[in-house]
Amino acid sequence: MAESLIFIENVNEIDLIEQYISKDVVVIAMLPAVGIELSQRGIVFENTKSLFGSDGHKETLEYSKSIVEGLRPFFKKIQMNGVQHAFEKTWIIYFRVHLNYLLASLFIINTAVKFHNPSKLIIIRNKYNNFNSLSDLVEKYGLSKGIDIQYSHKSIANEPVNSISNESFFKKDKLKIQWVFNLIFEFQLRVLPLIMNNRHASLINSDASNMPRFVERVGRHFSNYFPVYLSVKKSSLKTRIVELFKGQSFFFLSIPKYVPYHLVVIFLDKYDSCSEDIRSWLFSSNKNAMVYGVDLSNPIMTCVENELKKRMTDLYGEIISLNRILDTVKPKSVFAQNNVGIGYALGEACLKENIPGLLITHGSHVPQTDNLPSYEWNIHAHTIFNGMYPFVAIQTPWAKKFLNNQDEVISKTIDTGPLLFKKPSNNIISKLEMRSRLFGKGYAQKQIILHASSPRGWKSYKPWIYETIDEYVYNINTAIKVIEKIPNLYFCIRFLPRLGLSLKEFEISLVQSSCYGIYCEGSFDEFLMSSDLLMSYSSTTIEEALQIHIPVLQYDPDGKYEHIKGKVLSSNGINSLSTVYSVMTENDLKPSLLWWKENHSEDINRKLEWSEHSFENLDNMEWLKIMDIKC
Repeated sequence: MAESLIFIENVNEIDLIEQYISKDVVVIAMLPAVGIELSQRGIVFENTKSLFGSDGHKETLEYSKSIVEGLRPFFKKIQMNGVQHAFEKTWIIYFRVHLNYLLASLFIINTAVKFHNPSKLIIIRNKYNNFNSLSDLVEKYGLSKGIDIQYSHKSIANEPVNSISNESFFKKDKLKIQWVFNLIFEFQLRVLPLIMNNRHASLINSDASNMPRFVERVGRHFSNYFPVYLSVKKSSLKTRIVELFKGQSFFFLSIPKYVPYHLVVIFLDKYDSCSEDIRSWLFSSNKNAMVYGVDLSNPIMTCVENELKKRMTDLYGEIISLNRILDTVKPKSVFAQNNVGIGYALGEACLKENIPGLLITHGSHVPQTDNLPSYEWNIHAHTIFNGMYPFVAIQTPWAKKFLNNQDEVISKTIDTGPLLFKKPSNNIISKLEMRSRLFGKGYAQKQIILHASSPRGWKSYKPWIYETIDEYVYNINTAIKVIEKIPNLYFCIRFLPRLGLSLKEFEISLVQSSCYGIYCEGSFDEFLMSSDLLMSYSSTTIEEALQIHIPVLQYDPDGKYEHIKGKVLSSNGINSLSTVYSVMTENDLKPSLLWWKENHSEDINRKLEWSEHSFENLDNMEWLKIMDIKC
């Protein structure tokens, strides 16, 4: 039994509780960044790996599904300028981010309290805590269970003296910036017809996810092709500017969110009506939002009436701007790789105005047999795959099977083959050259295992189908310990910094070994083509690897999830060759990798059957004829 429990989710909160630390106090670090700082201060802690697990994913998803599907009907009543689904789907996406954070955090609190049976909970308090902070949840939980509460009121050392004044100045600066961007938008909207000069204009949602490579392929099939991007990445801004001055493409620096007063009044009336329906549902029975003894009705309504209200109003403003863009561009075709917010509205506009629009997912879509992961992927598909576009690109057989299992599919499917993925390559010489350049000659002759996965922090958490950050770090560490014991293997870890885990924090979190390297920069396509095996929990990279005939090993030591149904490798069963493997326990990882190392080679890979994962002979762009794009 512990005397007290403390939960910490931000590094700057450690100063607030350091005075309460003793041998009888258990500290729970919600993210690796917090754990690293605690270790450096010599404070013993636990992370969430042992507190969450399969049950955490399962219960979070079950509660989330129950609440979301209870609220979904109320938001269908908002319809503005012929757009309805964009509001509903986008609201659900952002609402679930908030809801899943609450539910996952409560599960961890509940598990920790049951295990440690503390007599007291220490609550971190400072004037920046808000309604959805972890401290608020710990407090609500403690009060519901009759556990004593102790509050920390110590201020953060670098806390601003006059936060209200600072916030006021910040808002003024933000309004000035928005005003400048609005002026730029108006200017761009007026000069765009002159730059287009009656060329074949094609509207592109974004230049992310290899879209310029696709746009270049499309441009070869139409004379005077002229792409117009609604948004561009910061990393590619210089390239787009060069194209703009050469008259090769156009992009909008920003899409205004401004809504005229008479329209915003109408919109807010509709939104407030939805909010009242949601409030009535939540408070009609305290069971609707009662989780582990904590009533989440008030935190949910605070989110609905503040953050989500602003998001939906901003979306309405973007839709107004989008309609002006469509009136100016009069696109002959539309291509998009996401289906959230203005991206969803763009699809609705294409359907309404009979514009040939194609949605090209940049994500992975594989049918699931279990209800919970199936539900989560169905929700996820509404953001990038199953929308209102007249057409949707089917890049893999798995994607085709997935969409065939979906309800209410509006788009007409087109079997395009990979559009945003790399094509297979059998050039062994170039592969060796890439290995030497990427990893050095010392590793070029070894077998390369590439790790690429998509973990989620608690404030962007998707249950079941993605690892938590603590799970991600733990799973990589177990792989490192195994790989360093097997000769002639090199572990290439592809890492993307994220909130709660920077590169420096990730490096500190991993066990020390010479068998691996961490890689953040460079073309992922090259890393993938240089590898002999992809290891992942869940990621688009799984389907990308299969497209270029790289075998995949799916690793979930909890044994709950397979992204694609694979041959299960274990020390007890009879293993056989496959393109996709699954390792479902930590103890099976070493014998599985040894078996793979002994039984796979370039020659063996060529003889494997890959047709389940990729379409054959779809390298051309003949599918464009199905869209009937008018020149």
